[in-house]
Amino acid sequence: MTITLSFLKTKTVSNKVACNGANQDSAKRTRTSNNKVPTNKRLKQTFVFLVSIYLSIDTAFAAKLVTLNLKNNMFEPSIITISKNTKIKLVIINHDDSPEEFDSFDLNREKVIFANSTATLFVGPLPKGTYYFFGEYHPDTAVGKVIVTDCETTQLDSSGEIEKC
Repeated sequence: MTITLSFLKTKTVSNKVACNGANQDSAKRTRTSNNKVPTNKRLKQTFVFLVSIYLSIDTAFAAKLVTLNLKNNMFEPSIITISKNTKIKLVIINHDDSPEEFDSFDLNREKVIFANSTATLFVGPLPKGTYYFFGEYHPDTAVGKVIVTDCETTQLDSSGEIEKC
């Protein structure tokens, strides 16, 4: 006994369609595009996904680690020097018994660092220039700057300006 389920039947279309020429061409284009578009779309999506994962991992590992200590309501070091187009991972350690808010209009960053705790910020890559930051709760003492230069290493004079590369 054979049971035929009509909803499971598929229709096979051969290349020799008994139609006029215009309909046959459009039928071929429809078949071709319907077969290739989902495959190409999935390949493109997979490719974009894998590239984005690679770039995010590469970017995270490419960041230069800079540690900034907060002691007695002051940032140490108060001057951070990096070369241009460098991404930095800024780890701020608050050694004080009171919270502080790292704030920078130039870097477009703000982060509360609770008492005796650590916070992490990613900054950059930055073009050449000077970028100021401060502690919002102690703006008179907790101040600093990030100096971005063309040089790999720099030497600063007593005023904190670049003396030589």
